[in-house]
Amino acid sequence: MSFSGLDFSEGDLNSLLSGLGTDDAEPFEGELEASDELHALARTLSGQYVDVVGAFVRQVFSSRPGRAQPGNQVLGALDALLRLSKETGDVPLQSALSTVHEVITAGVPEHRRDFNRFLTQLRDAVLVFADLLREEDAERLKGLILYQDRSLPLLEELANLRGIGPKRLERLYCAGLFTIEAVAEADPGDVAEVTGLPRKLAEQVVESTREFAERQRRSCVVELHQRVQEFHAVLPRLNPSNEDDRRILELARQTLAELQSALSQIEQATTR
Repeated sequence: MSFSGLDFSEGDLNSLLSGLGTDDAEPFEGELEASDELHALARTLSGQYVDVVGAFVRQVFSSRPGRAQPGNQVLGALDALLRLSKETGDVPLQSALSTVHEVITAGVPEHRRDFNRFLTQLRDAVLVFADLLREEDAERLKGLILYQDRSLPLLEELANLRGIGPKRLERLYCAGLFTIEAVAEADPGDVAEVTGLPRKLAEQVVESTREFAERQRRSCVVELHQRVQEFHAVLPRLNPSNEDDRRILELARQTLAELQSALSQIEQATTR
């Protein structure tokens, strides 16, 4: 029995579920009487929602503590899939979905340490759910929430530290510690606790991140200076023929002057 090519919405799921587990529903006939076929149906339909679940996980991973909260779409999908797994008697799927649902509905913590623990719980729960899906759906979901080599500048930079290999990069990613802001502002003790890194290595991670942030900032200032000089070189060549164009050109000159002044202030603050 093949379920390939399905594209179900939450409404489709609810329509399907309305005929399951009711006294008036007609019994399934033929191969659908087999529990493994019903389980296959439940898992195939669940696979249609990996993008919804994965998108929420990525949103949480890339946000600050307490910022990303589940919307109606992800909770509605989980509610429908939970009911489907229950009505089809797929206990492992029901258990996995229940765990994901419980973690998400508990809310995204506002404090960094609790937030990092929450990310680990969410990641682990979603991976258990993924392992019950069809191979292609499982791989798609895992691809949305697991760290891909060389896909994030900070983790690529931290990979140069002695003692930081693929497994530890994965731990940092799954704890939401893959952006400059998240790591630079983190307490090394918290980093060590939520990732299992040795304390000294966690201190190196935080310090290296702060140094990387400074290099990135300096590089950005230099690049902006270059762009300003390029614009300055172009402006004298312009010869507007009407008043509106002359006004726009003068506004551009003023904007460049203000930008150049701001860049100078940033450089002075850096050298103090």
